[in-house]
Amino acid sequence: MKNQIYYLARNEYSNFIFNCKDNYYIVEIDGKDINEKEDFFKIMWEKFKLPMYENQTRFSWDSYLDWMRDLTWIKEDKIVLIIYNYNNFMNKEQNIKREIIDDYESCILPFWEKDVKKIVVDGKPRRFNVYLID
Repeated sequence: MKNQIYYLARNEYSNFIFNCKDNYYIVEIDGKDINEKEDFFKIMWEKFKLPMYENQTRFSWDSYLDWMRDLTWIKEDKIVLIIYNYNNFMNKEQNIKREIIDDYESCILPFWEKDVKKIVVDGKPRRFNVYLID
């Protein structure tokens, strides 16, 4: 099982159809709606049902990464994040856009692929893929 990020054109995406009966937790977001870091955090907290953030006035990068490597409340074995209109995603903060993708590549996806077994007692790997669609 290799967790990864897929960069796809919208017409290529039709080959990746997910059946919810196959134990997938699917999060779909529209990149046109996410221009800044706070927009991203807000929608991720909502879509992934992350526990409330500490002071409820701003989101924390560290707490986001911690919760994305927890997800114990999500019962499905496979997780999919789909960002439509990826070219428009984080258009006001391109440096943050790259940081988000880097965190998935170096932190979140490897954690769910193999590191969870080393870090969490009885931790079980999960399939977690990200689809960036334009």
